[in-house]
Amino acid sequence: MIVLYLETNFPLSIALGRDTNASQIFDIPCEQVLIAFPEICLMEAIYAFESEMKRQREFFDRLSHQASQLQRNRTSPLARVLLGQIQEVRMLHAQFLDDWEKIFREVLERLAKRAEFVSLSPEALLKSFTETILPDARDNLIAHCILSHAFNFPKDTKVLLSSDEDFHSESAMQKWKQGGIEKVFRSAEDFIRWWRRKGSNHQKTRRDELWQSER
Repeated sequence: MIVLYLETNFPLSIALGRDTNASQIFDIPCEQVLIAFPEICLMEAIYAFESEMKRQREFFDRLSHQASQLQRNRTSPLARVLLGQIQEVRMLHAQFLDDWEKIFREVLERLAKRAEFVSLSPEALLKSFTETILPDARDNLIAHCILSHAFNFPKDTKVLLSSDEDFHSESAMQKWKQGGIEKVFRSAEDFIRWWRRKGSNHQKTRRDELWQSER
């Protein structure tokens, strides 16, 4: 069994279109890969998404304001052209935001069905106060949550997927390895390529064992 830890950026990378391969992780059979997602990352992802939506709505409001200003211009032909273009952009932007929200909900639904949500233990919380793995306090809490959970799977292969550079720092990598996290991937594509290669090697080893037993 492979235990794959995800963090806040995973659902955002799908909803915001930043990782074109991320959703493929949901298609990996449950018996091969256990997806583990810290509950605190879920809250952080929802907050980050809502913050991004707020910025996008502010942009929409600015477009609306510009449109109303152009409507007041009764003489310039260019004002009418710009008004038409801004109105088209507003319509496309509204559709774009609807798509964002729909995709983000779908990602959370797929996480709910496919992932194991990892709760924050009191021990992990207290340890985060005295041991710094990552410089950001929230990320440090996530790191301790992951490592505390990983302790429960001593015989399984444990890996982490994160696009956050802090998760790949030299000091963090040492802590991951000490906690049993064998690899840290930057993208879903990197993980999927490694998982497929690992599966191929396993099948080859199994065929060799069968061949030896039949000799």
